[in-house]
Amino acid sequence: MMNFVFILLGIPILIGLYNRYIPVLRMSYLEISDISKDSSRIIIDIRDYNVTYKQPIKEAIYIPVGYLNRYYEDIPYQTIHLISSNALEKNIGTRILRKKGFKVVSYSLCEEICDKSYNRNNIEQFC
Repeated sequence: MMNFVFILLGIPILIGLYNRYIPVLRMSYLEISDISKDSSRIIIDIRDYNVTYKQPIKEAIYIPVGYLNRYYEDIPYQTIHLISSNALEKNIGTRILRKKGFKVVSYSLCEEICDKSYNRNNIEQFC
């Protein structure tokens, strides 16, 4: 009986760990500079507002990952390119959008560019 209780308590923990840390499959990585070359994709930026304010990306729809469940209806149903700060945001955002019926096919991690050399002019060259 006690083992059954531990199993029931452990399942939600394992599901939460899976959703956050196991990489999402069937997605390709694109550099920030290659995003605008493919106009058939909608660009969704799921970084926090304080990051997107400092480092805007042209033609992107800004919805932080915490607000995706509320505002997913504002996203057109096309293939999606996701921009996030780190892999954790990417995993969570992709799973939320795929659960809502969207086709997320590629992603970019902006953390690498932003952390290496935060020079506003360099960031705007990519965006």
